[in-house]
Amino acid sequence: MNDLIISYRKLRHNRLLFAGIILLALLIAPVVVVLVYQPYSPTAIDIARRFQLPSWQHWLGTDNLGRDIAVRIFFGARFSLLISFLSLIIGGSIGIALGAFSGYYQGKIDTFISKFTEVQMAFPGVLLALMLLAVFGIGTLNTVVALSLMAIPRFTRISRSGFFKYRGSEFVRSAMVRGLSDWRIIWWHILPNLRYELLVTFSLTLATTIMSEAGLSYIGLGLQPPLPSMGRMLSDAQQNIFAAPHYILSVSGYLSLLIIGFTLLGEGLQQVNKYE
Repeated sequence: MNDLIISYRKLRHNRLLFAGIILLALLIAPVVVVLVYQPYSPTAIDIARRFQLPSWQHWLGTDNLGRDIAVRIFFGARFSLLISFLSLIIGGSIGIALGAFSGYYQGKIDTFISKFTEVQMAFPGVLLALMLLAVFGIGTLNTVVALSLMAIPRFTRISRSGFFKYRGSEFVRSAMVRGLSDWRIIWWHILPNLRYELLVTFSLTLATTIMSEAGLSYIGLGLQPPLPSMGRMLSDAQQNIFAAPHYILSVSGYLSLLIIGFTLLGEGLQQVNKYE
């Protein structure tokens, strides 16, 4: 009980963490609302309403095809978040497992996984994604695979570092003396102690993954029309920047705030870990 009270007090005075949570709540709440209530279709075209300025009917105006920008942004954010979350869950799980085996068993296993990680990190993440999409083709599944591969090295390094740190600790040696299996020691004794490091990595990597997904969509390699995507909307908005400057300001502003929100969340969690 005392530990919970101490943790709550630490969190309560963490301004970065609360700023990130509040900002993300404000940005993601409309994404949830449009799942049950859609004032406008995100794909319906109405040329008569093209390039309308922000109003009570269309809070952020309309685009070059008369579609409501706000609704399209929230739908695009939903797809971007789903793709990014799924990519990090897959890539993070693989990276954590690789780092766990590398840091726990060490020796040749550690050497092999470390070299593999270094080789993968030698390639820029976006370049690796472009290569994969060029070979296997454009599609949501291939985008998820590409973004997952980009996330693996970062989680591997964090996990490996943590397992190296705790491998020789007293509670791990005690677990070994009691005859607990390696599997139980890895997943039930060491991994829980890395929760803050992994949460920080997840939050900060999610911000960069959202950017990467938007970048792939921007050049036409992500989510395909007519489904809205943040990157595709940025591309359309750039082409009509003089006819509808509110379009690019709305899309880029929302995307930037979303990335800032997850960055603040990660930085806040990092402070919690620092004073843990």
